[in-house]
Amino acid sequence: MSLNSSLIPVKKITSNQSRSSFPQDVIEQAAKAILEAEGTINPIVVRQVSLREFEVIEGHLEYYAAVRAREIDLGRGEMIDAIVVQPENESAILEQIKLLRTQPETVSTITSTVDSSDRATNLEKFIEQQFSELHQKHLEEKKKLESLIREVQEHLPKPLEPLIFFNTAPVRELFARFKRIGSTGKPAEKVILSIESERKNGEFTSLIDVRKRVKGLSETRLLSLIEDR
Repeated sequence: MSLNSSLIPVKKITSNQSRSSFPQDVIEQAAKAILEAEGTINPIVVRQVSLREFEVIEGHLEYYAAVRAREIDLGRGEMIDAIVVQPENESAILEQIKLLRTQPETVSTITSTVDSSDRATNLEKFIEQQFSELHQKHLEEKKKLESLIREVQEHLPKPLEPLIFFNTAPVRELFARFKRIGSTGKPAEKVILSIESERKNGEFTSLIDVRKRVKGLSETRLLSLIEDR
């Protein structure tokens, strides 16, 4: 018996696979292609389950594309080309489906999976490279900042130790320090003159010595001068 296809009304065919199993955009594109070409390039394979009903064995995507084509244009999408399996050739047809239709899909699936895996691997490598470059750039910027901070600190005037301050600080620094702690005018001037006068009598040996020898320098003001460094 020769294998011939027949035109069967789409509405008389059912599928045991859900329409949602296939991408809607693919169904839509295939439906429009069927209408434009006025048929499918590959007949679907069906089994007759009753006098007026058929069930899809192979070609579920083509079937749903034909269903969509019928929804778009009832006149041109009414029929679909199909091979009806007969009991005497069912085994041979199923074997052909297994060897000729299923295998390419499997290969395609494997290829797609490999491609997807390669893309994911490449993306992961790209992200790792970008992160590594960003991290390296961050380290370089951090080193530059640390170097700049050290350079600035080296050019800043070093704070004098309290005792060294009272023994060596120039008059302008004494006035500036007194001004910062809120001591100005004649009272501050008298204390500064006393510090200068006592320096001529010998270096201050301790902060207690400063307190005893400098006239007008209270403990509170001495503490403020020490803390303002």
